[in-house]
Amino acid sequence: MEDCLMLMRAKRKEIDIGKLTERFNETASYDISEDRVRKNLEHFKKLMDKGKLTP
Repeated sequence: MEDCLMLMRAKRKEIDIGKLTERFNETASYDISEDRVRKNLEHFKKLMDKGKLTP
């Protein structure tokens, strides 16, 4: 998770969170534990909302 947060800190203006979510959900749909994988994205979004992306 820390790697993802570091990447978002560095490239936040270049990353479209809508497209990221769409692509993540598409990729998760191929996983056996799709719901569990999607929870990772929700956790990441919560960390973003809590301001964990500030340098």
